Amino acid sequence: MRWFVSIASAVVFAGSAAFASDAAKLVQRLKAVAKPDVGITKKEREVAEQLQALGAKAVPLLLPLLADKNTAIRELASYTLRDIDGLTEEHLDALIDSARHGDGWIPPAIARVGTPRAVAFLVEELVRTRETENQLTWAIEMLGKKAVPLLLEVFRSEDGWDDALERTMYEVFRSLGAKAADAVDPLVTLACDEAAPDPMRARAILTLGAIGSAAQRTAPRLSKLQDSTSPVIREANWSALIDTHSAEAVPILTTWLQNPPDRDAAKYHMRTIGTLGSQGIDAGSLVVRYLHDLDWDMRVEAAHTLGRIGYKNAPNELVECLARADDWRLVFRAAEALGRLKIKEAIPSLTDISTAHWYLPVREAALRAISAINGEAVPEQNEPSKADTDDPFYLESVGQNLDSLDEKEVARLPLSAMRVADRAVRVRTQGEDGLAHVEKLRGIPVDGGHLVAADRGEWGGYIGFVGADQNLHVLTEENTQSIYKTGDGTLAVTGLAHLSFNSGFVYQIRQAAADSGSPRNGAHCPALLVPHDC
Repeated sequence: MRWFVSIASAVVFAGSAAFASDAAKLVQRLKAVAKPDVGITKKEREVAEQLQALGAKAVPLLLPLLADKNTAIRELASYTLRDIDGLTEEHLDALIDSARHGDGWIPPAIARVGTPRAVAFLVEELVRTRETENQLTWAIEMLGKKAVPLLLEVFRSEDGWDDALERTMYEVFRSLGAKAADAVDPLVTLACDEAAPDPMRARAILTLGAIGSAAQRTAPRLSKLQDSTSPVIREANWSALIDTHSAEAVPILTTWLQNPPDRDAAKYHMRTIGTLGSQGIDAGSLVVRYLHDLDWDMRVEAAHTLGRIGYKNAPNELVECLARADDWRLVFRAAEALGRLKIKEAIPSLTDISTAHWYLPVREAALRAISAINGEAVPEQNEPSKADTDDPFYLESVGQNLDSLDEKEVARLPLSAMRVADRAVRVRTQGEDGLAHVEKLRGIPVDGGHLVAADRGEWGGYIGFVGADQNLHVLTEENTQSIYKTGDGTLAVTGLAHLSFNSGFVYQIRQAAADSGSPRNGAHCPALLVPHDC
């Protein structure tokens, strides 16, 4: 028996020695591959993953590297420790010291320790740095509910608050979401405490909104704050009721929807109602009216919203939208909504769309809707349509296919014969130097001369009329991609996509006199004009 135990001990010792040798070799390799490059290289990542696989036994060899004179070695060691198992309180001093020296990879490693001292340090750092979307905020999210008590302490003090700290705290609670459920009751108590300062209460309210659906149960109490005499409290409360996706937000949003400062605001409020999901169903009877709005974008938003909130009392109106030949987006969203609502009576109309519509993504949307109604597996969407269908920019990605229609799809287009502005027209213009110039533009013949289009990006373009004298008469200053003669009249596609700016629409150009044209904005003539997505 002694002989057997001795053999076993020898094997264990030999294995431990081999393990230590492997770890030491990997640490030496880490030092060799560490480079002062931006980001982590493939070789660095491979070594880090090999050391991480060794777990707790590699930690004592890595910790000293956090104090190495070589910056690249320190950074790679901290990157490795970030995702390694086996970190404990005994390692915390070295990790905290590294973080205080500006090592950005270390906070998640401290979160892995997870002790009260580790949590306290991370929350203190969060308040000190007041930044988001970094390793520190990821570390707070890793802590989850452990971080909540100390985060709440920050809200109970009026000291040190500024815009940066407010943004940081809201983003942290937004990322925690349901993990911050323990914060809900203390926050709503603070929000309703009339003895507390208004800014403190408003921060608590907005944080409930940041937590989202996990704080939805506070809506009945928050809704009572709508009568507050403080505009700060009322505005924070509106935001929280909406962000928690509460049914109590519906009266607010429907009021805003019916009295918007402009059309963009109306569309935003409509989309926001959609984000409420089934909680927004009481807005359905109002939303239906916008299926007949003069603004084409509002029609599209209304069809989409009806599906999102689950409003089933307007199946006929949605089916009617499928017959619209002038706006593929409305047909797309109506089909999608009918599928979400599982309206069986819509299957015949959807079947027609799935075979006869000129645009492939619309046909696919109809097929998906039919599958959803029948309870079948929904066919996977083609690129670029795999994006979140509720994203506000989703239809822009779907519309990219318009640039690559094949001959069969073009033949299906619900358009009359069309002529493109492709004739070279000589135009007299005046340059910045004050001298007359002659340039050639794309034009299309009309009575008495030509209509021409200019697209100069951020420097601006125009639609113009050129008579026999070659002089230019600018009709409107809009970047214009082209002008078309169709059975629906002479149409000009205008707009600009540049940096964050993206807009476009179609003008109809009507002859106002023998020598001029008169563009008319599509918003005032929806029966003839459609919005154009740049």
